[in-house]
Amino acid sequence: MISPMSKAYKVTSAYSWRDLYGSGVKDDFHNGIDLVPQDGKHPCDLFAADDGTVTDVRSNVPDSHTGLKVTTMVTGNYVNIRTKEGYTLIYRHLKANSVAVKLGQQVKAGELIGVMGSTGQSSGAHLHYEIRNPQYQSINPAPYIGNDVPLPGSSVSTPLPVHYDVRVNAGTTLNVRSGAGTGFPKVTELKNSPTLTIVEESDGAGAKLWGKLADGRGWVALDYTTRVAAAQVRVGSRVRVNRGAKTYTGGGVAAWVYDRTYTVDSLTGDRAVLDSRGLCTPFNVKELALV
Repeated sequence: MISPMSKAYKVTSAYSWRDLYGSGVKDDFHNGIDLVPQDGKHPCDLFAADDGTVTDVRSNVPDSHTGLKVTTMVTGNYVNIRTKEGYTLIYRHLKANSVAVKLGQQVKAGELIGVMGSTGQSSGAHLHYEIRNPQYQSINPAPYIGNDVPLPGSSVSTPLPVHYDVRVNAGTTLNVRSGAGTGFPKVTELKNSPTLTIVEESDGAGAKLWGKLADGRGWVALDYTTRVAAAQVRVGSRVRVNRGAKTYTGGGVAAWVYDRTYTVDSLTGDRAVLDSRGLCTPFNVKELALV
């Protein structure tokens, strides 16, 4: 799951028992975590941490209706999102007039849902963030924010081996991340790049499709790239071997090899295995032509 905040954050109140009113007794169980920007600056946009449906929303609490002594509209403005696995993501205390989604709306991970605020029972601008399981029991959100730890029972996309080239779209600065999704740390960024070779595709937050770079630097959002006009080889492609080609290890092949059509059974980097039950000698994908 990606981070629900647009900035680096720090936790000001953990998922635990706490002394909310300064009585010296920990008599209030905090069933979420409170987050604020690490740099202390506002405003801070809030994102859907996963794909889902908006199941509950309130947006009419004014910013003046705040403070720990507030007894009505305790949660302030809020958004609840139900994931396809049945988990509910809860965002509380949103700024007045900032809620950007509606009841029943389908949202994607990384989509703006509002702005952090201090409405309701709140002593200052922050995000109260909860995760509740399909039985609507709270769980600690901390292990699942901005990393590749899936929620219990969540499906994890299996990367698909491919091999093709892309270029970064003109005027775009593209982040390279350590994994497929905006929740993974940024490794570097690319602008007006040379040709990039993609060797795996995967679903991930913040883009329709992510691609793994052959040079090992990480993953890029393919929404902001354009494929270079060349053979787009992937598992299952039907191909012929180019005349005069050599195997991946540099060996020659028999003449009859060039006259047959093969199926790409597996891809590892630029190495393609063809018809593993028959011709199983690997070739560089540059030696193959789609048919």
